[in-house]
Amino acid sequence: MYQVENPLTDIQRLDGCLFACCHQVRIPVFMCRSELVRESDRMKEEIMFRSCRVIYCCLWFLTGMAVVPAFAVKVNTPAPEFTLNDLHGNKISLSRYHGKVVILNFWSTTCGPCIAEIPSLVTLQRELKNQGLVVLGISIDPSEKSVEESVNKLKIEYTNLIDSNRDVYFDSYGLFGQPISIIVDRNGIVREKLIGGIDWTSSQVKSRLQIYLKGR
Repeated sequence: MYQVENPLTDIQRLDGCLFACCHQVRIPVFMCRSELVRESDRMKEEIMFRSCRVIYCCLWFLTGMAVVPAFAVKVNTPAPEFTLNDLHGNKISLSRYHGKVVILNFWSTTCGPCIAEIPSLVTLQRELKNQGLVVLGISIDPSEKSVEESVNKLKIEYTNLIDSNRDVYFDSYGLFGQPISIIVDRNGIVREKLIGGIDWTSSQVKSRLQIYLKGR
């Protein structure tokens, strides 16, 4: 398990960030995704996303610096509170799980590494939930329907929340990249900030989580 404070150091990690990319460089969303594009038209979405990625990277190299959020959540600081709807329309707040170890898994249905790590995350949640582990998937997809379809297809058992406006992802947590997982301890403190796909069933990951589950 590894910790990343600045995911912008790896350009390859930007492949899952169409809307965050648009937000970062202040490109209006309508320039990157037409409302007329059907959800099933994945190829067109991919082309649009990669165009935004190229624009962002060009600005990065031309200016000599990365455009980053004004605030980015840091390890060993309180996790920002938030409230989002789940797939049933229920409002779920982070504070609801105070006293638990919480994994906030930011993902989207068009992010390959996100989809790839989900089965191991489902297994982890099933194995450790009785010890106080809670997994919250936070989707940044613009369409709730696509999230619901993926949840059913992948048989995701943990709660998934909808952050289609990226209010939590970008504004509250200052994140960039997918998948990103934030581990919050029983006291509401951010202990790990991880970017990239992870095998959540590995012994290394489990041993790290046991530290937080035991309150150390």
